[in-house]
Amino acid sequence: MEDTIILDIAITWSNELRTIQFNKSMTVHDACELIQEKLFDAHQGRQTSQSSTIVTGLFKCVGDDEDPSKGVWLEKGRTLEYYNLKDGDKLQYRNKIRPLRIRMFDDKIKTLLTSDSETVAETIKSVCDKIGLDNPEEYGLKVDGEYNWLDLKQSIREQGVDQAVILTLKRRVFLSMDDVALNRPVQLKYLYFQYKDAIISGVLPCTKDEAVQFAALQCQIQYGNYNEARHKPGFLTLDEFLPHEYLQVEGIEEEIWTNHSKVPMSELNAKFRYTMLFCSLPTYGTIFFSVKQKLQDSKLVPQLLGISKEGVLIFDEETKKKLKVWPFTTIHEWTVTTDSLTMISDDETLTVF
Repeated sequence: MEDTIILDIAITWSNELRTIQFNKSMTVHDACELIQEKLFDAHQGRQTSQSSTIVTGLFKCVGDDEDPSKGVWLEKGRTLEYYNLKDGDKLQYRNKIRPLRIRMFDDKIKTLLTSDSETVAETIKSVCDKIGLDNPEEYGLKVDGEYNWLDLKQSIREQGVDQAVILTLKRRVFLSMDDVALNRPVQLKYLYFQYKDAIISGVLPCTKDEAVQFAALQCQIQYGNYNEARHKPGFLTLDEFLPHEYLQVEGIEEEIWTNHSKVPMSELNAKFRYTMLFCSLPTYGTIFFSVKQKLQDSKLVPQLLGISKEGVLIFDEETKKKLKVWPFTTIHEWTVTTDSLTMISDDETLTVF
């Protein structure tokens, strides 16, 4: 019959394949209910899903390899006819709930349940709502240990990220300073953890004197007021307080304790001071991308490209030292392709991949 269609339905959690006839005008929601009824009858009323956390939907893979990153979820309000399905087409009847493993600002890993079909932007808003952050538009997700951000307009699945992969939630853009306030302890807590990681890892470069100030405030936050009997050189594990390039500086731990003795204050006030010092850095608000720069001998060198309100910056990927700054006022022309960026300034041409 022209108004009906016969589809192969793969039940992903039980590895069953069932052939079911549908009316083409049936909505995807009603089709899911029909499938569930068929499974209920076939299993004589026994539980037919993995757990109570299952929210089912119909998923269509694109291509013969059934790569889930290339497939699409059928919208429940649409009819089957809308998707131009034909007899013999295969759909997956699967769980739309995705366990999301996120490394939070305090380095703890939380597992949250999200919809596999929602965009990264929608996922971020859901996560921020759960942990008490009211500015989700300033945050982003990236694969743990990587520099590049996930595309906000695509789902996590569409970007080929496996469910076992740990993601990191971090502040991506800096639209306002409203959340850097003593009366917003939740936001201040998360900003402190992110900023501390940025300083110690060297992602946001700072001078030696600035690094000492940050370390002194971190000591105040972790250990309280300076104690002359305890707080002496040898007490600190320096790589937990300083960027790599300052670990071997002679006498630097003594400098940290000297600065620490000058900042007796509450933990909350110390976090506020830390975030304000961070926000005063010249590279504050810079968004970084992992790139490769093409040199004159055609050699590709791994580097970090940063974009801030002042211009475009290049950093050595390993040492995090600033190599070059191109103020926007000096950039006359730029060309962007799917895998490269070329800029022409007053005295130089920069190409990165």
